[in-house]
Amino acid sequence: MPVEKTYLGDSVYAAFDGWGVTLTTENGLPGDPSNTIVLEPEVVTAFLTFVEQLKRSMDMRRGRCTLCKAVVYYYPDTEACPECLCKTQFEIMG
Repeated sequence: MPVEKTYLGDSVYAAFDGWGVTLTTENGLPGDPSNTIVLEPEVVTAFLTFVEQLKRSMDMRRGRCTLCKAVVYYYPDTEACPECLCKTQFEIMG
């Protein structure tokens, strides 16, 4: 099932065409530089494994913002929700 281009942050976008994940960098201005990386399924799996290891090593936690209800990953000393930027408490999730 394809997924349309989604903004990830820092001028990075991701899309899924049903086979691989395409990452692009662009700032939306004509003539500005852009880059494209297509991740094959095996590389996506390896990258997701890397991200899981990274989250564990950085003590990232998964929780829900009590104000906007977004499910986010955050550090124990996070003071604001990364989605709505409110100063909030997080409901810890598994």
